[in-house]
Amino acid sequence: MLDRGNIEDSSYVIEFWHADDVTIDHLNLTGGTYGIFVNDYSYSERLRISNNAVYGYADGGIYLGLWNDNCDISDNQIYNYGPGNDGGEGGGGKSLEWA
Repeated sequence: MLDRGNIEDSSYVIEFWHADDVTIDHLNLTGGTYGIFVNDYSYSERLRISNNAVYGYADGGIYLGLWNDNCDISDNQIYNYGPGNDGGEGGGGKSLEWA
């Protein structure tokens, strides 16, 4: 389990910049603004994000921005997220967001 323990702005459990051929598989990710954040124009390619439990986020579970090519995001469980979320139930944010 990876727990960021901070849901303030720009607090991500995993953030990618210029990362190629990386696999994130079978992890529990919790306690940040996003669980996995791949910013616009970070030029990360061939990411594989699969079979993870992503939960308890202030804004959303996974964000995949512009100019990140050939990424596979599949079979993840994303829950308990959204504006004002404190890691408990509810929330209304986006579980998977891409630009």
